[in-house]
Amino acid sequence: MRITRRVVQIILGLLWLLDGILQLQPFMFTPGFAQQVLASAGAGQPAFVSGPVAWSASLIGAHSVPFNIAFALIQIGLGVGILTPRLARPALAASAVWSVGVWYLGEGLGGLAGGHASPITGAPGAVLLYLVLAVAARPERTPEGLNSDVSLPAWIATAWAVMWCEFALLLVLPGAAAASSVANQLQASGSMAPGWLSQIDSGGAELVTNIGFGGIAVAAASCVGIGVAALGGPRMRLMAMSAGTLFAVCTWALGHPVAVRGHAGLDRISDAEH
Repeated sequence: MRITRRVVQIILGLLWLLDGILQLQPFMFTPGFAQQVLASAGAGQPAFVSGPVAWSASLIGAHSVPFNIAFALIQIGLGVGILTPRLARPALAASAVWSVGVWYLGEGLGGLAGGHASPITGAPGAVLLYLVLAVAARPERTPEGLNSDVSLPAWIATAWAVMWCEFALLLVLPGAAAASSVANQLQASGSMAPGWLSQIDSGGAELVTNIGFGGIAVAAASCVGIGVAALGGPRMRLMAMSAGTLFAVCTWALGHPVAVRGHAGLDRISDAEH
């Protein structure tokens, strides 16, 4: 299977469309989105991260409806633009700029500056991958004009390997590698998730507690394997991409419950108010 820049453009465009649709969930139009999700990204971070994150969360929380409409429209617009061949180049540039902003103010640099980052909770930031994909998928200039039906740049395999090895490092850092720390992260995610997903988070927390550091070490070794495999031949790269996608989907569901919480967030905010 040959993965061209156009294939990556389609994947990235669909991801932005999905993000835009999820941004239209009722919870996202409430101050709770800014207070519980955005503001928490700055917790435990140095001032150069926590300050801007707190400021943006406060501003968005005070005008949650218009800001959320704008966020949804921007993300849907990016998706449509990237999926439209004639608009792909400027849309990819806009995607890169928007990704940097979201990574800083929305994800708090993925928690990297605070020393408590973990792939379980999305470190080093899912939108950072969007940035890499936007740069890699740019159409190539040829004598005939811009062409997206060409192979990805050679550096993308190295970037993939570095990213997954970083995941492994974050998993085994002191503190983060403790089974109790990972279990607590899963329990915290479960507390914000719908009932069915909360049960999965709780089960995952119990499993991590029982298997201890050995299970975390296996997960770290798997991340290294996924990264190194991308440096091999086409078949190995396909295996790395498949395994990496599965890992990413699992951590997205477990570590980012807001994306799938639907009306649960509103219900809990209402309960708290009463």
